[in-house]
Amino acid sequence: LLRQNRDAEADSVLREAVTVQERAFGPVHPRGASALNELGTIALRANRLDDAERYFLRNAGIYTSLYGTRHWLLGIAQSNLGSVAMARQQHAVAERFYRQALAQFLESQGPEHLNTAIAYVKLGRALLRQSRYHEAAGASRKGYDLLTAREAAPASFIDAARTDLAAAYDHLGDKEQARTFAAAKPK
Repeated sequence: LLRQNRDAEADSVLREAVTVQERAFGPVHPRGASALNELGTIALRANRLDDAERYFLRNAGIYTSLYGTRHWLLGIAQSNLGSVAMARQQHAVAERFYRQALAQFLESQGPEHLNTAIAYVKLGRALLRQSRYHEAAGASRKGYDLLTAREAAPASFIDAARTDLAAAYDHLGDKEQARTFAAAKPK
């Protein structure tokens, strides 16, 4: 339902799933955490930021209880909390979450994993919004390079990195690099 953009139906089904799963497995189970992540995604897309934050925090709490503080699934939760902060224009808060997520991904999945690349792109955007152009360019470029080196990578993140790189280089006065990324063919 989520992939078909039927969020209202998915929300209803997922809420029921969380209730059933908590009854069957208890409040700390990976299935419940997964459903909470999807509910958070729906809430974030609908700009229900308090709900999204609540779901993602519960998701992170479950993953921490299950796996400790070092697991890639906790990185996903941290990245999602960063997205909530970005939607609230809380760019420094988002930066903190994205840095935590990046550290999780680097440790648990490695420097070339897709999640690592996406975390760099998201971190670059948070830095760009804080007018920290040099740092933004570095993070965005790292994510861009990792993504474009892959056979299959989400075009939306490649395009976001490209757009952010053009903006960062423009602010840094490197007009040639800015033009290069601005003119790069979107995926």
